[in-house]
Amino acid sequence: MVDNENPEYDTRALRDFALPQDFLVVYPSACWLVGQLEPPNFELKLVNEEIEANIQITREILSDTVKCTELEAALAAIKKGPH
Repeated sequence: MVDNENPEYDTRALRDFALPQDFLVVYPSACWLVGQLEPPNFELKLVNEEIEANIQITREILSDTVKCTELEAALAAIKKGPH
């Protein structure tokens, strides 16, 4: 943003200013505003990708759990033997 009446508020100069790492963590939206981070939609995309990856891992764990349950039932039937 360029403020012609107050050139000291020209935010273009902020894009070249290096912010400390702790500022990036504490004030991520402010960092985005001055061009230090990606826009919020990009961050949301990363969060959604992480959630999808975790959902897939959970599905695999549940599938393995079902397989284990089926194996345990089969072993129990073998141990019982025919009656």
